[in-house]
Amino acid sequence: MSAESVLQAAVLANLRAVAGLNGVYVGPPVRATPPFAELGELIAVDWGAKDRAGRELRVLVTLRDAGETAVRLAALAASVGAAIEALPRDLTG
Repeated sequence: MSAESVLQAAVLANLRAVAGLNGVYVGPPVRATPPFAELGELIAVDWGAKDRAGRELRVLVTLRDAGETAVRLAALAASVGAAIEALPRDLTG
């Protein structure tokens, strides 16, 4: 398994546990009921040095809502942010 697929699976699992989301999708869904989250492309950048390997992975998460209040979207964004920050620092695989 690549680092990208391990991270993507972990992010999906944590986001699917966020209350208030009607779904979490990899890329734009064909049909979905807002509010939902889209997991975008993962960007991998090599930052290794002579004495160690290194890779930075960036995750894009987009929240989609149907014109609800900004307060609700802010609360949902905070929950999604907390779910991402709760990821373990050492992922298996």
